[in-house]
Amino acid sequence: EIFPWTNGEICLVEISGREILSTLERSVSSLPVISGSYNGCFLQFSKGVSVTYDLSKQPQVIDNTNPDSIFISSEGERVISVSINGIPLDTNHIYRMVCPHWLTQGGDDFITLNAINPSKIYLINPIPDINPSLTMERLALINYLEKYKIVAPVIEGRIVFL
Repeated sequence: EIFPWTNGEICLVEISGREILSTLERSVSSLPVISGSYNGCFLQFSKGVSVTYDLSKQPQVIDNTNPDSIFISSEGERVISVSINGIPLDTNHIYRMVCPHWLTQGGDDFITLNAINPSKIYLINPIPDINPSLTMERLALINYLEKYKIVAPVIEGRIVFL
C-alpha cells in the first residue's frame, strides 16, 4: 500500500538547513541494504530538491542502547550536496517543509525531526465534511490526481549516488 498507516496526519515544519542536512543523513544511514537490514527510512522528496550522496562515506550513527535516551552519536558525511530550486542549501536558513507527522515524532529514528521545537510544527487539519476515512496523505494524493489528471513519471535526477 502506498500509505500503510491509518493515522496519515501531515504537518508543516519550520526547519533549519542544518536540520535538513541531518535528516537527509538519517535517510541514507542504512544504505546499502545488506541481507535484509534495511529499516525503511529512505526519504523521497519534492520536485525542486536535489541531493547527491556518497555511500562510501561515514553514515550517521544512532545510539539507541537506552530507549529513553536515543541520540545521534555521529552525524555522518554521506550528503555531498543539497539544492532547493537550484540554490545550494544554506545550513543557517529556515525552510518550510511538509512531511508525515509521525516523522516529527521520531518515527524511523528521525531524531533531528523529533528534536524540533513543537512550536515550529503545524499539524495540517483534515477538511470538514470530507470522508473521515481519508487521511490527509490520501486526500493530498487524490487532490493532486484530480488536478493534474495524468501522472507521467520520469527520472528527474533529484537523487544522485556517486
